[in-house]
Amino acid sequence: MPKIKMPMALQEALEAYRANSVQAFRFDMSVSHEPLGSALGSPSGSVKSASEALSSIFGCDRSWITSMGSTTSNHVCMAYIGRMFPGKPVLVTANPHLSLVNSAVDFNVPLRFVPIEFEPAFELPVLPSAKLVKGCLGEFPDVAAIVVTSPTYEGLNADAESITHLVRQVHPNIPIFFDNAWGWGLDTPLAHGADVVVRSSHKMDGAWQGGGVLLAQEAHVDIDVLSQCVSARFSTSQSYPILASVEMCYGLWHHFGPTLSRCFSAWSDEIRTLLADAGIEVLDEDKISQFRDSGQVAFLDKRKITFSSKPKTGFELSEVIHETAHYIPEKAGISNVTLIASLKALSLDPTEVAENILKCIDAPFPEKTKDSNSPDRSPTNMMPPLCLNKWEELRVLEAHEAVRRETERVPLEEASDRIAAELITPYPPGIPIIIPGQRITDEGIEYIRLLCSLGGDVVAEDASMKEIRVVAS
Repeated sequence: MPKIKMPMALQEALEAYRANSVQAFRFDMSVSHEPLGSALGSPSGSVKSASEALSSIFGCDRSWITSMGSTTSNHVCMAYIGRMFPGKPVLVTANPHLSLVNSAVDFNVPLRFVPIEFEPAFELPVLPSAKLVKGCLGEFPDVAAIVVTSPTYEGLNADAESITHLVRQVHPNIPIFFDNAWGWGLDTPLAHGADVVVRSSHKMDGAWQGGGVLLAQEAHVDIDVLSQCVSARFSTSQSYPILASVEMCYGLWHHFGPTLSRCFSAWSDEIRTLLADAGIEVLDEDKISQFRDSGQVAFLDKRKITFSSKPKTGFELSEVIHETAHYIPEKAGISNVTLIASLKALSLDPTEVAENILKCIDAPFPEKTKDSNSPDRSPTNMMPPLCLNKWEELRVLEAHEAVRRETERVPLEEASDRIAAELITPYPPGIPIIIPGQRITDEGIEYIRLLCSLGGDVVAEDASMKEIRVVAS
């Protein structure tokens, strides 16, 4: 039996949520079915009622529900910026999801970046402080909007209140967007001064895969234009069960938020304690104290459990955990793995989960990695080339200009000093290290090679990374 005890009312609510989800699936239909209404910029019918309920729950002026995840909502945000401020750059923290870069390319929005740091022990992209964001506004006075990606995959949360406060001192009316895909619950950056928040409701809030919300305040945003951008990007035939799951999951958070939070904390804390007691390095508040003291991190999300995979690589351990413990890690790195405490996880015994993880760490290496000629399985202090930090130095063309030039594919080993024409996003760090328009460096090529040799994932046109697309010479 699970060790995390939930109040009976919460258990009954979770059971009802699961039962209603199954029922919704049985009656799947397009939301173009008239009684259900439209899920576009001006929702109608049942979708409108659900959107209005979420606006009330989140305390925002407008909300939109989507079955298309946060990627489409990020495209909506960048479409809005491109439409409202044509030709003007946007200031983005240098840990963007690839959808933000791709959408900036699509809508001809020039990119400028706020540098981040990287903590190598746990492979953490560390967010910039509010003072650094404010300083970048002085360096790039013509930016039309700001986009902050917070939290990170590992649960580092930016100080949203300080960022919005200091930004408003420089630009009182500049719109501030937060890609809050990995956030959860009802406390969003909107409550701390942000104007628009993108949330992947399926990641941490319990909605079905693809569920998400776009939340907005109207003080610094033209809601009518944002609504037009929603209509231009959202599908007219979204999944009704997914939309319904978004409404239902936030109903749970509205009624049981504090109780759910306590259950998640208890479940996660027990796993962290058991792993630490067994000698495994685990990310906790003490490990990020220097970044909290410097104002770069407001807090660490306790629902994210990041721990060392040594002597295996994180990629190897993730595979073993998936195959033998039947628990899917959220992210694997070179020497770390990140798990999340999901709604489903609350039905599992955290002691049993921790014991299974320890067995996986001690288990034999996966068969395909036993080659004695393979590189060191868990290199330490390996730093990814944070090329977005050097964008002003490496930029030859704006990203949207590069993809519109004549291009060609060349072998990776011949790409040094060429101008990239595609986006390369390796995991870790889970953020782009090459974007269109930048000059490709030897450092970037070497990192990609090593990461691939260790079993890492790279999102690219050629996932094998034998070739890369560049601007034709």
